[in-house]
Amino acid sequence: MGGGHFPGDNDAAEVDAAWDGEVDRRDVGKMEHGCEHYRRRCKIVAPCCKQVFPCRHCHNEAMVSQVCVSCGVNMGEYFCDTCKFYDDDGLAILLNCVYLFDSLQGTRVLNCGHTMHMECFNNMVEHNKYTCPICSKTALDMTHHWEMLDQEIEATIMPPVYRYKVWVLCNDCNKVSEVNFHVVGHKCSHCNSYNTRSTSRPADSSGSSSDSSDNNL
Repeated sequence: MGGGHFPGDNDAAEVDAAWDGEVDRRDVGKMEHGCEHYRRRCKIVAPCCKQVFPCRHCHNEAMVSQVCVSCGVNMGEYFCDTCKFYDDDGLAILLNCVYLFDSLQGTRVLNCGHTMHMECFNNMVEHNKYTCPICSKTALDMTHHWEMLDQEIEATIMPPVYRYKVWVLCNDCNKVSEVNFHVVGHKCSHCNSYNTRSTSRPADSSGSSSDSSDNNL
């Protein structure tokens, strides 16, 4: 149960004085009671557990757990007791590590300069994610992987109906390229990265993105 001082036997004299009209009853105990969150002269009964707490925050701090104490439901596949964070997405918790620089755990500096817990980084790689969860830039050296994609694209000829060009934005160099569409991936024509995403045709570009006459895939 949360801390805080509340009216009790020690307030008897003040209450008697209020009844005698010596002080305003509405001011009895004012700013003398409460908890670290609120200064007030009452407590609450939590409807979920029927226990008494100084405030809802005291309840949440005392009762925080991964599984609901009332219904037994797992409120998040990933749970951080320090951050009070719940999430069913295995990677979302990486974005909510607010205690990174207060932690004694090992950290890793990514290629983009952002920092992650080593444990979080390994978890990300195990989920086949290789980009920074903050800026989406490639988090480690992907040269060998890009070469493998080059070979796979060269060996996979697209049917004529899919031979057209698309515009992509590179997450690594932030430049836009017009490239041949392929189901395997789209390679940035500026830095050769496959860490790209589809985008609209730039306003200052000319020609049609659907022109496939010079597409050799």
